[in-house]
Amino acid sequence: YSPEHLIITNMELDHPDYFKDLSDVLAAFSELAAKLPEHGNLIIWQEEPNRTNIKTKARITTFGLSSEADIRADNINYDNMGCDFDVIVEGQNLGRLSLAVSGRHNILDALAAIALTYRLGLPGDTILEALQNFNGTKRRFERLGTYNGAVIFDDYAHHPTEIQTTLEGARRSYPGRRIRAVFQPHTFSRTEKLLYEFSEAFAEADEVVLAEIFSSAREKKSGYSSPISSAKLADLIKEKGIKAEFFPTLEEISSYLNNTLTEDDLVITLGAGDVYKVGLILVS
Repeated sequence: YSPEHLIITNMELDHPDYFKDLSDVLAAFSELAAKLPEHGNLIIWQEEPNRTNIKTKARITTFGLSSEADIRADNINYDNMGCDFDVIVEGQNLGRLSLAVSGRHNILDALAAIALTYRLGLPGDTILEALQNFNGTKRRFERLGTYNGAVIFDDYAHHPTEIQTTLEGARRSYPGRRIRAVFQPHTFSRTEKLLYEFSEAFAEADEVVLAEIFSSAREKKSGYSSPISSAKLADLIKEKGIKAEFFPTLEEISSYLNNTLTEDDLVITLGAGDVYKVGLILVS
């Protein structure tokens, strides 16, 4: 694959069944960036720790919340309808953008999109108008509905950083709610490799409800076995002072939440498997 333009949001170890370590991941990104033509664009997150390790012939533009970023956000405001902020392009205020999605990660994604489209020559007002009409994507902090006053969300997050970022966004948008995260770890290899990082990812949750690990087709086919379990992860989360429960089945989780939900709760299902079914059961 040889792209003409490339956006790099962040670079972390994931898919440990393929990449052996972070250096292996960085090598893959470097190989891809090296393929960019001179007339192309590399859009990269300013605060990425390994940003300067990526070399390319293309023009480099940074985005982020740092004052050093070429494209950045300023005067950020969050609420339960989304967020709004000033878009600063190379020191000039392009305008104020209101997004129908919330969270720091969505702001960064918007800035990345602004950076590339701006470099491609689109007018600023056209870019902002298009983003203001964006209502989010399925399984990304997707509001499923309400149940007994509790609001139910679903998100595809299955990496520690994704989980942390999603929960931070939920906390900013709904500061008065009790956040109950329902997490289904995805693959034994990822859970084993990043177990400590997963245990640290739920700082913004008031309670974590864990489902059994969702094994990949590759793991099932190879007979992959691991000493790691969701029950073990629940114990590690408890050690952080956060309430954590483990239930072997999604039906048991749905029943537990059905019996304990209050009108001040925010439930968010997290994972790349079928954990979203819990939210669908509750709102139905």
